[in-house]
Amino acid sequence: IIDCNGTGINVTSTGKTFSITDGCLVVLNAGTNGVWAPYGILNVDGAELRAQGTWISVSCGSLNMNNTQIIAPEGAYYSGVYVWKHDEQDNEIQVSGEYVVIAPIKYDLWVADVQVTSLNADHITGEGITGNVYYDSSNNELYLENASISGDFSYGIETEMDALFIYLSGENSIQNGTFWGDGIRIGSDYTVITSLDNGSLSIEADYGIFNQSGTTLSVIDCSIDILADNAGVNLSNGGTLS
Repeated sequence: IIDCNGTGINVTSTGKTFSITDGCLVVLNAGTNGVWAPYGILNVDGAELRAQGTWISVSCGSLNMNNTQIIAPEGAYYSGVYVWKHDEQDNEIQVSGEYVVIAPIKYDLWVADVQVTSLNADHITGEGITGNVYYDSSNNELYLENASISGDFSYGIETEMDALFIYLSGENSIQNGTFWGDGIRIGSDYTVITSLDNGSLSIEADYGIFNQSGTTLSVIDCSIDILADNAGVNLSNGGTLS
């Protein structure tokens, strides 16, 4: 965390690079410029930058974002040395006097209460998760390969995406010991559970697969065995199961 009256990070030489990497957090509260590198290169790789300056929040000759994106201000974007946004009159203005936040991408998907992000999507881990679990964000695909999700969670798997495809390989299981807990909580409009190679899924929970807002759940070419204390599959308010 840097608090200063001048510039938080100042890259004065042409073509020089300043990198923020490996999950670290850098916070800049600057009197003039948060990041001033109009002829330099700023890399934010799997880390988080929060920068604000009274004059300019972020200026850089090149901005490289790996597994990150600009998440604040809402709708902000990088173009031609500065980070820009649109004001209430839809005028394009440089961001100043407020934080520019560049951070890992968060997806509306949780496994064993662990939110999936651009940092952990290739190998989702956490307490109670074994086997291979990973997420392909380009196609909204969650893969379970001989995976076990076991413990006391809000939900074994939870999604709030428009659509999610769950692919099963080998024998997979979800065991949720939480009272009123769900094996899979569906908040998406359309969810498909299918197999790559005769994959299967067993679920033990108060509610096996649950949704309250109406959804379409398709189970294709796979075996799902649900042992539930309350409801095996509950797709309320006009939900459809095929």
